[in-house]
Amino acid sequence: MKEIEFYNVKKKARVQIAAELVEKKKYEMVTKGGKQSVRYAFKAVDEDGTKLTKFCYKLSDFPRLRILVENWQIIREEALCLDQYSLNINRLNKDHEVVAKEIFKKIELNKKNGWIDGWNNKGEINKSWIQYGLMIHDKEIPYSNMPETIKLLKKIMGVKVAALNILKAESILGTHTHPEMVTEGMAQMHISLHAPEPKQSFLSIDGDFFEHLTGNYVIFNGAYPHFAINAGKQDRMILYLEFKK
Repeated sequence: MKEIEFYNVKKKARVQIAAELVEKKKYEMVTKGGKQSVRYAFKAVDEDGTKLTKFCYKLSDFPRLRILVENWQIIREEALCLDQYSLNINRLNKDHEVVAKEIFKKIELNKKNGWIDGWNNKGEINKSWIQYGLMIHDKEIPYSNMPETIKLLKKIMGVKVAALNILKAESILGTHTHPEMVTEGMAQMHISLHAPEPKQSFLSIDGDFFEHLTGNYVIFNGAYPHFAINAGKQDRMILYLEFKK
């Protein structure tokens, strides 16, 4: 009997579901720029009653996000104009709330927003993965220098975190999970603002690979194990969003 593997976020374990019990769905749409987008998802229910979805959501599940997808060029133009100023904040072993307090404090002192270094799975600072905060809990982070982007984000209620995220050329962000996505009823969205050459930059979500191409997007359950890789010669930049479903 053929089985399909899912990740049960309540069990925090991979589970096998018989193929005949799995529903496959295909989602198609045409972007504002005329680009055809096709996405597939497997859906099932585990023995404990947990609803399982493999890979990603579709945009029509969250229509309020459409304004970001349709205006990604505006976000990109503002993002590419930012300088490389660093806030010099160490975010190791700190949650969003603690980091946000440090960001607001540093920005208030210097009257300037900037980038912060990420982390890796060894518990070390990762200068190949950097973030630029824009919003937390529907509150604008001041001095963003991205006024039109902030206007767009303010039209979307339920934003926990919005930030720019750069994965530098020939870099990898190791496998990680966000279990709070389940307990807080959240989901994640990535909009690719700048990607290297095709077939070089990918996001893996529980073993399914999504290619980052400039202008495309993915909405998914961040509680699933996921990692990102940029094997290209250029940096990859996305708009990163955590939002209430």
